Amino acid sequence: MVSEKILKELSGFSGCKILLIEKEGVHIVRKISKSPDYNIRMIEQKDKQEYFYHHLQTQLIRTPKILDSGYLNGLFYFDMEYINGISMVKFIEKANLEELISISKKIIELIKLFANSKKEEIIFLNQKILKKLNEINDKEKDSSELINEIKKLIKDENEEIISTFCHGDLTLENIIYDEENKVYYLIDFLDSFIDHYWQDVSKLFQDLEGHWYSFRDKEINTNTMEIKTAIITDTIIKDFLDKDKYLEKHPLLLSTTFCRILPYAKREEKPWIKEKIKMAIDSKPKSILFK
Repeated sequence: MVSEKILKELSGFSGCKILLIEKEGVHIVRKISKSPDYNIRMIEQKDKQEYFYHHLQTQLIRTPKILDSGYLNGLFYFDMEYINGISMVKFIEKANLEELISISKKIIELIKLFANSKKEEIIFLNQKILKKLNEINDKEKDSSELINEIKKLIKDENEEIISTFCHGDLTLENIIYDEENKVYYLIDFLDSFIDHYWQDVSKLFQDLEGHWYSFRDKEINTNTMEIKTAIITDTIIKDFLDKDKYLEKHPLLLSTTFCRILPYAKREEKPWIKEKIKMAIDSKPKSILFK
């Protein structure tokens, strides 16, 4: 029988349990479903991570290898290799200018990687967004007026785009940087209501423009981070694949991204999120340094 020792529980925001385990002298990370009803979503997340590992990762943009999977007391789990690194938020906070440019280039490379992974499946983008907004509205009746403002950004319900690979929750927290080997690792893949890389871009801007990291980590130096994320934003925009098309959709995508948080937020957190939604409705990703 293989011996296992739980070393500690790692922090996460999905509600799933994440454990650091020593197994046969090797450190591994185990992610366990939060409920039997969530098992199917966990399987989809594992499959998405494995697809990226086998088909999309590069030498410097990777994901932890899935080592094992199964069920524990009716809950699906999967084990993956442990990556000794820091979150992208922490790396940006301490990064110098040269490192910030390097980070920006890697994000651009990642966006292009996703953009070029077309699946040839047609998506009616605005229809999916409208459906999601209506679902949120049913749960958040006191936000109806704000949600209606987001809906006004939809011009053509029948607009079509071609699906691509989508991480599903590409926040800065879900990018780990291995400083020793200078490798970027994607973690916490999530099933997505829109399989398109624009959703991942809007998730990145949730941090870069909406400063979501400050909501999660109160110890972050927000003044320093705003300047540094502005440099990254400016660099990304200059080399964006389909900049004009994305920028046209940006207010809709970013406001919807923040709106999706409302049903899961505590009452005292909702005013902050609503302010970000208002900001996003009128937003255009821009740098505070380079006008």
